[in-house]
Amino acid sequence: GNYFARQFSRWSRQYDASATEQIAKMEELQNWLKNNLPRDEGPPRLVHGDWRIDNLIYEPLAPRLASIVDWELSTLGNPLADLGTQLMQWAMPVGDDTRGLGSIDRKSLGIPDNAAYVERYAQRAGMSEVPDLTFAVAFSFFRMGAIMQGIKKRVLDGNASNPERGLKIGKLIPLFAQNAFEFINREKEPFTKK
Repeated sequence: GNYFARQFSRWSRQYDASATEQIAKMEELQNWLKNNLPRDEGPPRLVHGDWRIDNLIYEPLAPRLASIVDWELSTLGNPLADLGTQLMQWAMPVGDDTRGLGSIDRKSLGIPDNAAYVERYAQRAGMSEVPDLTFAVAFSFFRMGAIMQGIKKRVLDGNASNPERGLKIGKLIPLFAQNAFEFINREKEPFTKK
């Protein structure tokens, strides 16, 4: 099956069911995704489904991964979804509500730039070329916007555990859609270094 088509359908329904107002950029992004679903995703592989640094445990004295936790969203599908999520998080704004690395000097922290990261991913995955990640990253921004919309709806319905934070998160939804379009409209050069 088509992993991204299934996921897009699920998160579109979730976003629409949680709508609290019309957010033109999110609707534009939803439409772009619908019209740009990948046709061939290759054979299904393991997808974590919630790939982020919070779900990684590192060895205490070495820069090596010791464990990956929080597997309840795992499924078979397109592993580029996890890679897209990682790249989205690196573009997200820095702050308590988003936990992104958007304006941080990653190099000084030993975190590779996008080109080096994706190139290494492709090498380790045995890919002959670096894949186009436009859809995967744009979808990750949409999915996060849908999650944030659900949080905002719970606040407005009186069911949120932290209403103040939920309202702050809700205000970020247009920014996530805008970030998706910045990625979509970037120069279409590959991530690899020239």
